[in-house]
Amino acid sequence: MKRLFIDCETSPNRGYFWRAGHKQNIGWEWIKDERQIVSAAWAWNNSKVESMGWTHSKGARGDFSLVKKLTELIGEADEVVAHNGVSFDVPWIRARAVFHGFSFPDVPVIDTCRIARKKFFFNSNCLDYLSKLLLNKQKIKTDYTWWLDVLADKKGALEKMIRYNKRDVSLLRSVYKRLEPFCKAGSHAGVVNGQPRWSCPSCGSLRAKIDKRRATSAGIVRWQMYCNHCHKYYTIADNLKRQYDERGK
Repeated sequence: MKRLFIDCETSPNRGYFWRAGHKQNIGWEWIKDERQIVSAAWAWNNSKVESMGWTHSKGARGDFSLVKKLTELIGEADEVVAHNGVSFDVPWIRARAVFHGFSFPDVPVIDTCRIARKKFFFNSNCLDYLSKLLLNKQKIKTDYTWWLDVLADKKGALEKMIRYNKRDVSLLRSVYKRLEPFCKAGSHAGVVNGQPRWSCPSCGSLRAKIDKRRATSAGIVRWQMYCNHCHKYYTIADNLKRQYDERGK
């Protein structure tokens, strides 16, 4: 199972507007410079965190090489993990891929922000809070001037942004590992690795045992399994339970 943890940092649009204030309507026609992806960081499973920045000097196509790299990485992945990835990171990359003329793979996205919101009742679902609560670690503190410095191509600004970016991916991976045992797998790791369907969908292990027999309101039998490797519960159908019983015969 190739699981890609990813995070992007993006630039704001630059344009012209008549005045600032609450609920102002700024049309797309007023955009002078289109927003881009200025940096990205990623990691495979338990590998080291890697990163890449844009090429400021190339103007409107400054993130061409970066988007090309991200598209290739996502194409290699069995699933992508990102915080707010369904609404932000993946659509951002897809939009820039279309702009540059790249095709984009259809890969399952696991969104840790959505998992936190749907499965738990935390005070906040932001990555910084979850990292502090669950790991006693936090994101690097930033302010909007960091992005302005990157846009101005200020010396060291992009490198500083990339360090921030890489820290986010490290925290993302650790937070995901804390939340993942309580959630359904995004894709079946066992089947991806050539194992039978009764294997653990999260880690692919065959070290599973029957925990409990359950029945739905429609009278359909389901079997709750427990994985002795990743310590996660999951459910299989009655026909898969028969395959489990016949293993090794």
